[in-house]
Amino acid sequence: MSALATDASALCAQVDPDLWFPEKGQSNTAAKAICHRCDIEATCLALALADPEIEGIWGGTSQRERQVLRGSSLPKIRPINHGTEGGYATHRSRGETACPDCKTANNAAHQRRRGAA
Repeated sequence: MSALATDASALCAQVDPDLWFPEKGQSNTAAKAICHRCDIEATCLALALADPEIEGIWGGTSQRERQVLRGSSLPKIRPINHGTEGGYATHRSRGETACPDCKTANNAAHQRRRGAA
């Protein structure tokens, strides 16, 4: 990876590096799921969008997906604010299963609203 992989909050540094470079025909779902849970996903994506030579999964996207994003005026990937009700909504809007922190925050918000009624 890069200097980002040495960042203590970078989840990519905690798994097998081969995961980020799937062979043709292999799924990249596991790598993307890790990215989507990472605090620096948006930073990785910004770096990868700025450098078309970067290969592999970065910022939750494949090289092909980044090519498409570079062609659009605004990236369509929002970073997730984990551990919040909004984070839960972002997971759901992406069609993902929400991470445990976001599920907990969403459940707590629903409990507060039920208690306030």
